[in-house]
Amino acid sequence: MSEKTYTIKQVAELVNESDHTIRFYCKEGLFPFAKRDRNNVRRFTESDLEGVEIVLCLRDTGMPLADVRHYMELCTQGASTLEERLQIIRDQETRAREELEVYKQKIAHLEEKESYYVQAIEDQNGEDKCNPLMNVEMNESTGEFTEIH
Repeated sequence: MSEKTYTIKQVAELVNESDHTIRFYCKEGLFPFAKRDRNNVRRFTESDLEGVEIVLCLRDTGMPLADVRHYMELCTQGASTLEERLQIIRDQETRAREELEVYKQKIAHLEEKESYYVQAIEDQNGEDKCNPLMNVEMNESTGEFTEIH
């Protein structure tokens, strides 16, 4: 009895991804484990699905597809590549932490703006002090903005 296999479309449904994406990743060499059947249809086994999940997980961390491909190629080479794979993961973790710091700064900026608006609403006396265009008007014929004094 042969192992159950899945087509690209079936894999896409199982992992909640578009079949276009799965097909693209196949062409990009991200699934070196997937084999073709006698009709030249790419087939995935149950164990291949774990590899698909790993690729999607790495992609979701923001890892460049070239790095994902290299990582998956290393996986096919076995235990001799463990240290190199670990380094790829560590490098991506470093990049993700750097991105996180940038997003933390963006959130802090938004929180600052939010508190400014909350205070402006509480103090409201008919003025719109939060409007960056409050002292600006647009010339309708030229589309240019000029400051109002």
